[in-house]
Amino acid sequence: MIILLLACSLLGPALEAADFGVPILLYHRFAPRPTNPYTISPQEFEAHMRYLKEKGYQVIPLESLVNYYLGKGSPPPPRSVVITLDDGHASIKTYGWPILKTPRRSTISGSACAA
Repeated sequence: MIILLLACSLLGPALEAADFGVPILLYHRFAPRPTNPYTISPQEFEAHMRYLKEKGYQVIPLESLVNYYLGKGSPPPPRSVVITLDDGHASIKTYGWPILKTPRRSTISGSACAA
């Protein structure tokens, strides 16, 4: 997100008028029993990933999206989405990352950004 925010500040008004048609999904923490609005259960996260796959979304790197808006890259493919796993919380490694990377459980192709 810092890269995207930096891109926004560098481009100023020209970027404000741009159509940000690529959703950026931010996930912070995972827990079997979420206790705050920043935490999601692994089952709910897996359901989100299943939904994205069923609807034909393709995960793209945040860097690709930023490069496009900076005029340094090609436009993202249709039905693109960016997924970020933010804050470096231990639950990302324990619950989130395996859902994205384990082949038998993988529900969506592409890459995610861990920040």
